[in-house]
Amino acid sequence: MALPDSTQLRNDFNDRRDVRRVVSVVSPTCDDCLAGLSLLFEAIDAAVHIAPLVLWLGMLPGDSSEAAEESAKRFAADPPALHYWEEEGWPVSTRLREVLRIGPYDPTRSAWDVYLLYGPGVEWGKGDPPAPDAWAYNTRDDLLGGQRLSKAVVRDWVRD
Repeated sequence: MALPDSTQLRNDFNDRRDVRRVVSVVSPTCDDCLAGLSLLFEAIDAAVHIAPLVLWLGMLPGDSSEAAEESAKRFAADPPALHYWEEEGWPVSTRLREVLRIGPYDPTRSAWDVYLLYGPGVEWGKGDPPAPDAWAYNTRDDLLGGQRLSKAVVRDWVRD
């Protein structure tokens, strides 16, 4: 079964506007991404007031929708996480660079290995993804504006 695309992500994001949401943007074959996602899921498991949404994207050799489907099986949450494959052209992850203020829009560069927290009531219109209330990264390089992903950061997201 193929994972839905970013249009479905936007629809599901808006359908869950009554709770906090965490949108993770990760590669299915990146060890650092998978470690960050594991940390996130351990912290939010059974946090019924947080809806996890995972956008898998092709950043590394071997990344594919099939690899994303396989990686998605490793991440279960309660409530269940929803998983998506970002289609060709990276319509979300390239736009996130500007939204997160880590660089200008560039159709050849994506924001990835990032984790975005949205509060209740935030809606995603027809354009760019909305700015998150908080965000973290698990990249090797520090990114201005976000926090390095850690158990403490995610615990704060769950507790608030």
